[in-house]
Amino acid sequence: MKVAFVTASLTIAFAFANSAFAGVGCDLNIRINNKTKNAVTIIAAESSASKTGLSIWNRIDGLEDVVLNPEDSGTGSHSKQAVELAMPCWTGKVDFRLKYLQGSVDKWANRDAVAVDSGDTVQINIQ
Repeated sequence: MKVAFVTASLTIAFAFANSAFAGVGCDLNIRINNKTKNAVTIIAAESSASKTGLSIWNRIDGLEDVVLNPEDSGTGSHSKQAVELAMPCWTGKVDFRLKYLQGSVDKWANRDAVAVDSGDTVQINIQ
């Protein structure tokens, strides 16, 4: 009887522990479109996402630096990357900010209040 109680208690404890971590992180795709007349370089290490309204910015895991050609150049003017956010998808809307270089000038592209589900593709336009 004592063994069954201990086993049941451990099973319940593991179930709660695993559910606390289930769904942490949100896997999605980010498509970055360069809508400018100049090439731009995305700086992944300084790009981030936050739950809308909190301004607690977290790195976008899996996002890589990329050079995007001008919009009218045909191929190479966009990038689609599989990424993971450091927050669950179900927490509500997400703000994104991408740092990029246009020539030697640092700039930011924002996309605010995006409702995300796992597997979605979020499009961010650099204008």
